[in-house]
Amino acid sequence: RKLNMERQNSTLRAPAEASAVGTRLLNGHIERGIKRSNTDLVSSAKKKMKKGEHLKGSIVRIRLHNFLTFDNIELLPGPGLNVIVGPNGTGKSSVVCGICLGLAGHQRLLGRAKELKDFVKYSKPKAYTEVELFNPSGTNPLIRREITRDSNSSTWILNGKSSTMKEVQRVVSEMNVQLANKCQFLPQDMVVEFARMNSFQVLEETEKAVGTSEMFELHQKLKNMKSSHKDIFSSLKEKEEMLEKKTRENQLIQNDVDRLRERQHALTCLEILKEKKCWVLYEAARGEYLEMKKNKSKAESRWKKAQNENKPLENQLKQLETSIASYNEDEQKCKRKVGDKQRDVTRSKEVLDQFEDDIDRPREELENKKKQERQRQGKLTRAKAEIEEMERQLCSFVSEDDIKVQLAEKTDELKEIGRKLHDIQLQQQQISEQKQTQIEQKNRHHEELRRVRDVVNRRLETLRQENKSCYDVVQWLRNHQDRFQRPIIEPMILVANCRDQQYLKQVEGFLNNRDKFSFIAQTREDLTLLRREVKEKLRMSVNIVLDPKVLDHTEDISRYTPFANISVMRQYGFEQWMVNLIDAPAPILRVLCKYHFLHFVLVAKELFPDQVTKILDGIDGRARSFYTSSENFTIIVSRHGSRQTSSKRRYLENPLYLGSTLDDSRVQEIEQQIKDVDRSIKLFDDPLADLGQQEHKLRRDDETIRQEKTGLMASRRDKAKLVSTIKARRTRFNMIVCSVRRRLLTTSKASLLN
Repeated sequence: RKLNMERQNSTLRAPAEASAVGTRLLNGHIERGIKRSNTDLVSSAKKKMKKGEHLKGSIVRIRLHNFLTFDNIELLPGPGLNVIVGPNGTGKSSVVCGICLGLAGHQRLLGRAKELKDFVKYSKPKAYTEVELFNPSGTNPLIRREITRDSNSSTWILNGKSSTMKEVQRVVSEMNVQLANKCQFLPQDMVVEFARMNSFQVLEETEKAVGTSEMFELHQKLKNMKSSHKDIFSSLKEKEEMLEKKTRENQLIQNDVDRLRERQHALTCLEILKEKKCWVLYEAARGEYLEMKKNKSKAESRWKKAQNENKPLENQLKQLETSIASYNEDEQKCKRKVGDKQRDVTRSKEVLDQFEDDIDRPREELENKKKQERQRQGKLTRAKAEIEEMERQLCSFVSEDDIKVQLAEKTDELKEIGRKLHDIQLQQQQISEQKQTQIEQKNRHHEELRRVRDVVNRRLETLRQENKSCYDVVQWLRNHQDRFQRPIIEPMILVANCRDQQYLKQVEGFLNNRDKFSFIAQTREDLTLLRREVKEKLRMSVNIVLDPKVLDHTEDISRYTPFANISVMRQYGFEQWMVNLIDAPAPILRVLCKYHFLHFVLVAKELFPDQVTKILDGIDGRARSFYTSSENFTIIVSRHGSRQTSSKRRYLENPLYLGSTLDDSRVQEIEQQIKDVDRSIKLFDDPLADLGQQEHKLRRDDETIRQEKTGLMASRRDKAKLVSTIKARRTRFNMIVCSVRRRLLTTSKASLLN
């Protein structure tokens, strides 16, 4: 077994070792190939640079027409390093944008604008770019891209002929131009992403940028071989561990096998002993059988001897049994005679008891008669007393005529009370109808107030759909606001309003996505607590800002005032300052003014191109930005040279949140109307209470009179019932007296006869 396991281990190790050796050889070959390829590329590039020649795919000419800040410009880059130097706003980034778009790159690589038409110079209908690439093996490809503002589209011309974007991309790829490669083309907005790349990603991007496709493929093969080498090595290690584990298991099993063999040997011996045991038991049983056979013959001889000795005793026993039988017959005869005597005595006793009963029965009848007579006399006495008591009660009743007069009076009083109750109920109904009218009007005001205030719920539902994390934090905050020293201000989209609905698009366009969903804490402790709760317990990420007044106690919204009156700015086409259009809590306004210069933002409905030029020349960079109904212009002032001004344009989206604006003045008006209606409703309460008291008093009087009337009628019924009862009792009394007299007369006659 050990030899077999060693053979299996060697078989497992051999392929793994061979594979590892083969992988190392192949990796070394690929590494040497990559090094040779890199060396050849670097040496050939250096030779060309020394000769002053362009490399394949180098830009030899760029032309931009009506593109961003340029009217018309043409650049001729040299074969070596080319540097464009100038102050901010002079168009350095515009050249980069022209290279990207001219070589069929997508505008998202630039991070400047979403639409192609935004790259056309302001107030110009069309723009184009021309880029010429160096081709050492043929004619230089000339790529021209024309962009039209109205259609927001572009057309391609390759070497003077109309072409397509795919064809241009194919030519650019053949020239080894890779705009998506950050080691070859790096706009300023992509620098952050480039900095996040690790050394491996930079190496691969560099190989794609300066090397051949074979170099990158060899590098990928090398990576795959390294990965497979790791997998083989880990597999080999696992198999070695499994081999050791199986060896240990085999050693443990060997002990079990030895014990099993010992057990099998013991079981075999046990079977043999069981077979021998039967012979031993048979010999023992046979010896006992022979011994018992001898004892049996001896016992039979002893039994015969004893039987002969017992024969005289058996004869005596038979004689005694015959004597006992005769004695038993005599005893039975005596018992029968005694039974007959006992029955005679019992019959004599029954006759004597019958005689005693015959004597007691007349005596009991006499006593019963006396008792019945006493009861009859008692009944007569009680009946006479009841009749006398009823007659006294009958005398105490009011006469029938008086009862009729009183019932008529009570009926008249009830009719009068009923008439008064009817009048009161009519008055109550009229007042209740007037009060119900006021209540219905109040309910209508409440419904209108609910519809006006439902703006907040609509905004909250929109927030739930757009930013679930922010919505969950708002719900949590409303249930735990008492844990904070001062109230936490909810996101602007929930509490801010636009004072003028025609500027909704401009106001919501001013609030960037980060500010829209920001919470504002009014103390440092609240800021720390809210951040900890949101991060550790809710496991969410939201933006939380500290109120600027905490950092500077002198901070106040009154400090932030526009640099000019709006009447002065109307000459440029502006109609409002943004700070005058936003209605929000003071902490929100302080944040917007301090960090986003809300008080330096102007608002207009529509501006024409000549007005924009006039604005840039007239306000001299004092305004930060201005908004129209469709666009936002951010004013950029150069920090160098003559501090020239330029603008960056952005198209505004339709308002999503502030379209549902809470009208505070209307809310106050409705609340005042509700208060007025409440006062009107209270005016009806006192008359209703007075009428209720009168109605309650009349109903008590009505109940009292009805009870008195019921008492009179009950008295009449009781009197009639009493009269009939007296008649019945007198009749019964007379009948009892007559029956007593007849019984006495009969008894007297019987005694005389006797």
